[in-house]
This record gives sequence, structure tokens and C-alpha cells, in this order.
Amino acid sequence: AGRVRRTDLLPSLLPLLEPLSLRGVTIRALASYGEAGIPYLAASLRDPGLSPQARRWLPSVFVRIATPAAFRALIEGLPSLALSTHRLYTLKALNKMRRRHRSWPVPDELVRQELDAELRGSYDVERQLAALSDAAGELHADGGDPDRLARAVGTYAWALGFQAERAIERAFRLQALLYSPRTIYFAYAGLAGAGSAYGAHAIELLETALAREDARRIVPLIDPDFTPRQRTGIGEEIFELEERSMAADLEAVLERGEPWLQAYAAPLAGAVYGEEMGPDLERLSASGSDVVKPIARRAQQENGASKEENMPLSSVEKAAALRRTDLLSHLGADDLLQLAAVAEEQSFEAGEHLYYEGEEGDYLYVVLEGEIKSEIGRQEVARSEPGEAVGTFSILDHQPRSASAVATKPTLTLAIHRADLAQILADNYSLVEGLFKHLTGIIRNMNERTFQEPGDA
Repeated sequence: AGRVRRTDLLPSLLPLLEPLSLRGVTIRALASYGEAGIPYLAASLRDPGLSPQARRWLPSVFVRIATPAAFRALIEGLPSLALSTHRLYTLKALNKMRRRHRSWPVPDELVRQELDAELRGSYDVERQLAALSDAAGELHADGGDPDRLARAVGTYAWALGFQAERAIERAFRLQALLYSPRTIYFAYAGLAGAGSAYGAHAIELLETALAREDARRIVPLIDPDFTPRQRTGIGEEIFELEERSMAADLEAVLERGEPWLQAYAAPLAGAVYGEEMGPDLERLSASGSDVVKPIARRAQQENGASKEENMPLSSVEKAAALRRTDLLSHLGADDLLQLAAVAEEQSFEAGEHLYYEGEEGDYLYVVLEGEIKSEIGRQEVARSEPGEAVGTFSILDHQPRSASAVATKPTLTLAIHRADLAQILADNYSLVEGLFKHLTGIIRNMNERTFQEPGDA
């Protein structure tokens, strides 16, 4: 298709961006159309009828076309991208093109409009976090199931925090189109690095490199000395934010928020405003995304009641559990929800094997409750507690299990299939980083056991 460059074949190529095995060759084929394919590709990027996964990878085609027209088309398409993931991947593509082609003109006015939108959104999330914090105490005082309320409030606050982090990343990427990409990169890397000293240096770098007004608007969002309430005040001053109650914020999310955020909002809406927001939950349970439907349906059914004993975990509860594991803690709230939707809840009695040494391994197990012992032959090599994962090696190298795994007490796990993990792994460098840390920890633990003095055993 790419060699003959028949534009009538473009619609049949776009869905091939979804499978990981075909993605690379499809990107090359689409890019081979050159500038002749840009109008259709730009329209497809804005088309809600195209699958989110295909739209996520379309910006990579523009990077490969690598012309000023492709660069301009991506920038002009930003205002029409409603999903934050699509905006982020488009900005990543623009940053890559900008680093390689510094002489290409940048439409400053359009980029600044998008930067204003991201900063306004960031300050509005801070306002929502402040409203949630203010309302949390009153919610617990009003009765209901305190544990359920605490989980719903905590999980939704975490989801809002992730939304704020992603908005800041997009704001930095927009700044990199207006200022030196290297300077902005070093500042953002400093903020993401460990330790307060790195963050302080990053803030100082931004205050030096950015125009005063640009620095005044972004620094409060990244300076840890500012609280959500203080940031809300600054946002009201700069962007004239509308003050709303937590109930109004939740209603707005359920009505027009992104699907992943709707999923995290639904349990809180059901726990606190079950009757008032019943119509919104009913609508989402009928016509929401595949991830949102079961969560909204369950929130509607519970409607303020306590969780029944032995009730299966919801996808939101699974996501909250998965984020507490070292292996998956680097994933964002949206990707964790996607992984949680396919994770299987599996229980094991004391003495029951999860798998045996030498077996083929298709599943990774994350321990939620209990304990798992790993053995090679009859020798114990490791014990895994809640928040840890077992079965990683076979998932990565497709080799038989190198050890057996047995529950030492009643144990609850989430089992994740290799194919589902591979899909997330292909799209997230952060998960690769988590895997390296996880495997390094296993090797370090084995070394300590191997070289332990006999008298210390």
C-alpha cells in the first residue's frame, strides 16, 4: 500500500496500528505516503470513530514523514484532541520533531492557547483536590460505611493527582515548543528526579529560562511548598476559576469526563450521592465505555451500602491494589485501570501450589493478601508478601517456570496474563523501569541467600 500510495487504501491501514506485531510496519507504510497522506491522517487523528489505540500511535507517522507540513498539521490538530492520552502522544511527537528540526516555524499563538488550556486545567484539578479535602471530613461525620468512604475518597484523590501530573507534563512539552527544548527537558527531569534538591534546581532553572509571566503561572504548580488551596487561589486570580462543590465536580466528571476518570469517580459518587447521581450512574452503566459500565453499575447497586463479604473486587479496587506493588507502581491511573480490567482474582489455600517448577508459565501473580513461598527443588529461595509479584521470569522469557510457588497461608492474588502485560509493556517505558527494579530486587535477594554465612542461616 505504501509503495503504490493509493489513498483509498488508507482507511484499511489505520486499524493495523493497534496490534503490536503490525504497528511498526504499518507506521512505515502510512509514512511512505508523505505529504499526500497528511490531510487524511490529520482528520483521522481527530476522528472519535477511530479506535483510541490507533489514534494514540498516529502521531508517530507524522514524525516519520518529517516535513514542516506534518509538524504544522500536528500542532493545528491539538485543540480538537479531547483525550489527554492523545494530546500527550501528539506532544511527544512534536517535541521529537522540534529537537531534530529547530528551524521549522512554530505557530506561537496557537501553542500558547494550548498552554493556557493545560495550565487552567491543572489549576482546576488543584481546586478539585482542595474541595475533596474540605468535604472528606464532613463525609465521614455523616455516617455510612467509613472504610468504603475512605477507599473511595483516597482512590479518587490519587486519580486526580495523576491527572494533575499528566497536565503538568503536557504543559512542559508545550513550553519545549516555545523555549529551548534542552532547558525544558532538564527542568522536567529535575522535577521527576528523587530528592528536594533536584526539584529546587529545576524551579530555579525555569525561573531563569522562562519569561516572567510564564514562570509565574507554572512554578506554583510544581513547587511543593504550595498547597492545593494556595494553588486554587492563584488559579482563581490568573484564570478566574469557578468555585464549585465536590458534588458539582463529580457530576461534571460523570457527564463529560474522560472514561478512565469517570471510572474512579463512580464509586465515590455512588457512596456519597447515590440517589442524587443515580441517573448519571445509570446512564454510564448503559452507555459508558467498556471499563466504566461495570463500575457504574456496581456503584449504582451499592448506593451507599456496605460492601458484601466475599464480593469480587471491582476494577477500581484492583487498580488501587496494583498501584501499591513495586512492579506496577510506575503506571498511571489510566493504564492501571486497563490492566485491572483483565486481571483475574484467584485465591489459594495454605499449601496449595500456584504453579510448579518446569511448567509453562502464562500468568504473573500479584499478592494482595497472604504469603507465597518460592522453591527450587526443596530449597526455599524467596517469600512474597502483599504488594509483591511472583512468576515474572516466565512471563518475560517464555521459558518454563524456574521455581515452584506455594501459598503458606490463605492467599489472595491478582493473576495477569502474559499477553495483557505485554500490551501495556509495549506502550509504557515506566513499566519497563519497574520490571528492571523488580528483577534486580529478586537477583539481589538470591545473592544474599547464596552468599549468606552458614552460621547466619
